[in-house]
Amino acid sequence: MPNDIILIVLVLLVFVGLPLIQIRKQNKRVQQIRDFQDRLGPGMVVKTTSGLHGRVTHVGETTVDLEVAKGVVTTWEKVSILETVDAVEPGSQQASQLTED
Repeated sequence: MPNDIILIVLVLLVFVGLPLIQIRKQNKRVQQIRDFQDRLGPGMVVKTTSGLHGRVTHVGETTVDLEVAKGVVTTWEKVSILETVDAVEPGSQQASQLTED
């Protein structure tokens, strides 16, 4: 009888506890991204959820303008901005365009 209770507790832990831990981690990451999106400002070099890199030129209430090449500005939903770009590949067109001020 006590072994049955231990087995039931272990099964519950695996099928309920582990998914709850994963959900909590995912919610924490989503909150970090939202906090980052609230701190967006002109001049930041960022990456969108689709992988496009660009320099922020304007931040609106729900949209962000990104300069993806000299003189080429595109408008994106703020929620599509994922993270800052910390490094670019040396010698790429991106290196010369996005790292210049």
